[in-house]
Amino acid sequence: MRFAAVGSAVVVAAASSIAGGAASPRGLDGLHEYSEGLVLRPLPHLAKVVSHFHFDHTTTTSHGNFDVFPQSIRHVVQKYSVKELKLTFTTGLWRHEQWGDILGNGPHGVSLRATMEDPALWTGLTQQLAGLFSASLNKMDATTVIAKNISSPVAQQLDGVLSREELCTENISPWLKLLPCRTHAGLGAWIRPVALLDADFLSLALHIVNDSARGTLHLHQSITAVRRVEEPAWSLQSVLGLPSSISTPVCPLVHSSAVVTDLAFAHSSATPSLASTAGTDPSTHRVSFSTAAATAATPWLRRGSNSAVERAISWRGVSGHRYLTGYGQVRGGVGLRLTNHHLTKTLRVRYHESIPWYMRVYFSSVRLQVNGQEVDILAMPSFRINVPPAIGGLQPPFELEFVVDLAPQSAVVMAYSFDKTFLPMGLHPPDSNRGFDVPAASWSVDNATYYTESLLVPLPTPDFSMPYNVIVLTSTVVGMSIAIVLNTLLNRHRRTNLVMTLVQDVAARVKTNAAKQKTE
Repeated sequence: MRFAAVGSAVVVAAASSIAGGAASPRGLDGLHEYSEGLVLRPLPHLAKVVSHFHFDHTTTTSHGNFDVFPQSIRHVVQKYSVKELKLTFTTGLWRHEQWGDILGNGPHGVSLRATMEDPALWTGLTQQLAGLFSASLNKMDATTVIAKNISSPVAQQLDGVLSREELCTENISPWLKLLPCRTHAGLGAWIRPVALLDADFLSLALHIVNDSARGTLHLHQSITAVRRVEEPAWSLQSVLGLPSSISTPVCPLVHSSAVVTDLAFAHSSATPSLASTAGTDPSTHRVSFSTAAATAATPWLRRGSNSAVERAISWRGVSGHRYLTGYGQVRGGVGLRLTNHHLTKTLRVRYHESIPWYMRVYFSSVRLQVNGQEVDILAMPSFRINVPPAIGGLQPPFELEFVVDLAPQSAVVMAYSFDKTFLPMGLHPPDSNRGFDVPAASWSVDNATYYTESLLVPLPTPDFSMPYNVIVLTSTVVGMSIAIVLNTLLNRHRRTNLVMTLVQDVAARVKTNAAKQKTE
């Protein structure tokens, strides 16, 4: 299969032995437009490779035939009046200091963001998506959902996160079924769910945009994995877990397909026998080349002769780290550090985190240092703490957010204290001794969003053996009582029979004696 170059992208034209046929850019009667791509980013200093699949499908909402566009997605959009929806399943943490710019990212667990005309339909939406993707999205109740204020007067944005949810093959399989050619043709055939589960980072994303003004419905799907490769010259077989003799046809519905190799290292090079350098950008070290006789087992990239001096990615953005402080099961604290690694540029950072209701924060304990100097949060117009009222006895999460300008090579540090709530036994999960998950915080720089680690807070746990002890004691007492009562009743019956027998014997003897006396 030969992949067409899209714009100025760095493209690898895959060979016919990998996917037979030819892809010709075309639309489907002007009603559908479908494109797919794969970005490969080698990280030789870490012996890892980042693979990022992305699929874009656009159709017109006025067209009633949804044989190509997923009908289940159209049904969700129309039934629940969805303007925009983004669903992500993520396992792990994207380490931008080592892996570079974000290709696909989301908070650990499951994240759902939906812009809807009627927020009351949120429960139905989560239940529909839970059945569609085999996930526990129906657990996103008022204690995990935050309502956002957006500029639209007719819609409202709702955000929900489940940090306990894990990504599994049962989530990937329905996601693959949304592709027009599924796993039978095109780049979708290169996605092996079982092979992806051993990745250091795995993110599955679904983004839907319903543009009523243009009358279009856009579906963007992406999956990102960071996998370890042992051999210096890796291939598609080792990175994606493909068979060496795979032959996949072109998806007949595709408008364009692109395989991009992002060389972030100056001393990495493509295999000389397979690739010819078409152009190199010194600032990004990106190379475009074509493979005329490649297979899935052919080395895709080989280290250069100066591999000993290969350097890690020089991150020029903002990194973040959030962690727990304190000890015990009564009080705790949270610390945060955001660092600007740029040498000359001041970056504006927007930070946001949601705090579960069982973390009783002392807002008077919030301390903030920007560029090494402590700042009065009451004097900061951008610092905001939102404590929403309880809804039906359920307390939504608290919100804490601020905007700061970080000077080059400087950091912002924040810390606060909280009390750990003693929850009723019915609110504890089966493995409450593991702790309670706190969703990851996020910060945005230049329209790019990054996430911190999710936290695991240990809360005071009751003695779960006490109900068992009460049940055993109660059962023992009841059993002994019943046994005593039954024994008493049975013994009384036996005594009654003995008395009657004795009376009958005495009466018989009296009659016998009376008869003898008459005879005499």
